[in-house]
Amino acid sequence: MKKHYFLILLLLAFTLTGCPQSNGTDTPDTPETPVTPTNPNAKTLPESVGENPLVGKTYRYEDGDDYETVCFTENTIEYTEMDADIGLHEGYILKYSYDATKNEIYMTVEKQYDDIMGDFLELAGKSSEENPYYFTWADLQDEQFLQDIANVFGPGMEAEGTTLADYNEGMETNYASWTDIVKEMLADCEPIFNTLSAAKYTIGGNTLSFTSILPPDATAEAFLKGEYQSPIFRELSFRYQDGEEGEVEIISDIPCEFTNPKHNNEEDNFFGEEIYDVTDSTFKAAGETYSYTADFATSQKTITVSGYGLTDVILTEVLGSSDIYTLVQ
Repeated sequence: MKKHYFLILLLLAFTLTGCPQSNGTDTPDTPETPVTPTNPNAKTLPESVGENPLVGKTYRYEDGDDYETVCFTENTIEYTEMDADIGLHEGYILKYSYDATKNEIYMTVEKQYDDIMGDFLELAGKSSEENPYYFTWADLQDEQFLQDIANVFGPGMEAEGTTLADYNEGMETNYASWTDIVKEMLADCEPIFNTLSAAKYTIGGNTLSFTSILPPDATAEAFLKGEYQSPIFRELSFRYQDGEEGEVEIISDIPCEFTNPKHNNEEDNFFGEEIYDVTDSTFKAAGETYSYTADFATSQKTITVSGYGLTDVILTEVLGSSDIYTLVQ
């Protein structure tokens, strides 16, 4: 009886909805919506805690005719940096969560804008001064998006007297097309979509300021890979040097300093190479392999580095502060 009852329901469903009809081909009546690729390296935000004191507010920092604006919605931050001469210089749309008990916010980048790429996007008809185009991680994977930029970048270069052959002259890599060059230009933009950054905020009357910090679940390996770079509020760097036998500076996008003050003379630092091939106990930089141990369980997170003339040099987290923003809305 139950089986017959199920068949009756099934027949009734076909009667009410109709059976799919073939149109003579296997092609659907409506075109399929293209699937937007998902960033496999995107970071997950921590859960929010408490009541958000920033939602609905806009703050501004002014430097002469230039200014920065930070606008908070319920779950996004719109950051814009305006230049008096060129207009929008840099901008980000960030997803964020917060911990109101700790006065902390956590951010990932959803979209970004820079004025150099903005010029090409404007020439390609994708952007305008009134409606600037903020590109996404998916755009960087879109061949047509890259080709549209190359279609204005290449002719623009040639109009200035630089052919593709001229561009390739003296280059270690010979590019087969202007599209390949555009891909490499935009490759520098991709890592920013793979970072999780954090900041402690301070509200004082009608002012707001930020101090860059590491996220709650930060690991030394991710730290050394530069996965906590903040796109706004502070440019971060990680440096160390051997004060006795030589000097080395490694960039990994977090500010640090030695516990021994003699290693902290910035005038003695110089730029080295980025860290690469990081494991849970070693990293390579400037052609050398370093070993390290870390203690990220304590509030004073530390990394002890050894190798290449360094012996038990302890790095400690240094917090970088932002400018002070004033409430405008």
